[in-house]
Amino acid sequence: MCVAVVICCYHLGQRALWDPDEGRYAEIARGILVENDWMTPHLNYLLYFEKPMMFMWMVAASFKIFGFSEWAARLIPCLSALGGIALIWLMARDLWGNRAGIVASLSLITSIEYFILARTVDINMTLTLFITATMVFFWLGHKQGKGTYYLLAWACAGLAVLTKGPIGVILPLGGIGLYIIITRQWSSIKESMPIVGIMVFLAVSLPWYVTVCLKNPDFFSFFFIDQNIMRYVTNECRRYQPWWYFFPVIIGGFLPWSVLIPEAIRRAFTGKGNRKVPGEIWYIASWFGVIFLFFSLSNSKVATYVLPCFPPLSLFIGYLFRENYKRSSIGFICAAFLWLVLGAGLILYPELVSGGILKVSDNLVPLMDIGCIMGVIILVGTFAGVWLGKRYNAVAGFACLGIAFMIVVISFAPRWDYLRSTKALIHHVPEDARLCAYVRYFPSSSFYAERRVYLVDSRGELVFGQARCTEKEYIMTRPEFYTFMKQERNVYCLAYDKYLGLIKENVPGLVMAGHKGDLWLVRGPKE
Repeated sequence: MCVAVVICCYHLGQRALWDPDEGRYAEIARGILVENDWMTPHLNYLLYFEKPMMFMWMVAASFKIFGFSEWAARLIPCLSALGGIALIWLMARDLWGNRAGIVASLSLITSIEYFILARTVDINMTLTLFITATMVFFWLGHKQGKGTYYLLAWACAGLAVLTKGPIGVILPLGGIGLYIIITRQWSSIKESMPIVGIMVFLAVSLPWYVTVCLKNPDFFSFFFIDQNIMRYVTNECRRYQPWWYFFPVIIGGFLPWSVLIPEAIRRAFTGKGNRKVPGEIWYIASWFGVIFLFFSLSNSKVATYVLPCFPPLSLFIGYLFRENYKRSSIGFICAAFLWLVLGAGLILYPELVSGGILKVSDNLVPLMDIGCIMGVIILVGTFAGVWLGKRYNAVAGFACLGIAFMIVVISFAPRWDYLRSTKALIHHVPEDARLCAYVRYFPSSSFYAERRVYLVDSRGELVFGQARCTEKEYIMTRPEFYTFMKQERNVYCLAYDKYLGLIKENVPGLVMAGHKGDLWLVRGPKE
């Protein structure tokens, strides 16, 4: 467990900020300090109302203390992940003892998606922390009859709403409500101190929403209607996926432990004789089920949305191993086999591409150089896991598989920086230069350049802010940009290679300043 935690925190700043999510949230947080505006979110100095401010406040506070860096930005999701692990350990230990607590928290931190997002500047990890806290504190209040826990649950729900909007309270209340209906424990409603609790919830969540609505009349309609209701019921955000999309996401994201989910659920809901299903099992199942169903019914699906499903899954794993560590040999064999296939595939990939059997895609180019090393680490971790599983117990084996994957991610993720970040290109931009983005805006460019980026025929998430921007010189059409590049001095621009021909045609003397992958940095003819 200690090894997993250390690996989770190790070299947080090693990798560049990847676009769009990491660059976006880091730049919004940087903007809070630069503009000294803690109420109204801005991205590239434009109004940005897609998300509330809680996560950005936390990242800005980290920047305030530690300075602007990748490490400081990732500190918040990392601490959020560790907070979620502590809460799961607390609940599992309270339910089934310390052994279950250790296994549940270990399965969570070594699962693929949870670990990756613990090291990614992404809002969903902090949302997961507050939803998990709401569910855990409600359960402790329900079990122990302590009003303090209920009030903590209401407060955490308020923080969840401040992090990502109404789903912060819809999801936990839905899970709790389903549990109450299934178990018919109607008295739990009164015990949860609803009147005082709602007052606490509103005291935490409401002030910022009221303030930002008063300062920005467009906020309510854009955030609550467009970004929450319309995004859920329509496909306007172009994130549509089939209803079954999150099944493989859960299975793949919770590896290597996901092979145990069927067995864990079977044992939780069946038993010897006429044993009733324990109340805590219904609670955990309702917790998972409501979140999973809610996002499955949405017309907007992204793999990271179901991260709040992982803590209740880890509780099922803790329940499975609460008494005997060695009952899941078949599940471990399946997981070890998957890791063997993954390791062998990584080792063989360069040879298969060189032999013309496979075609290399842009996203997999780094594997040509490092695939063999990655595969060897996975295989070594697999053999070590098998040895530990036989020598000690299945949990040690599963943990070893997860840690092997963690080591691979930490060691080699920076190899993909050139495809996902502008950091290397921004180093070529002088401090006094003006920077433009042709068609597509890259949030990390604003963060690394520490300046406002001129937008050329830009679409996407900044459309709302551009429509309300009073400084129109920062927003250009393509003809205006061509004139700007020819007439002004020291102007740089980020553009994909598919646009280079058009830019060269309209800006004679264009200078190629650098490129990474298919993204180019160009300079105008005047220095």
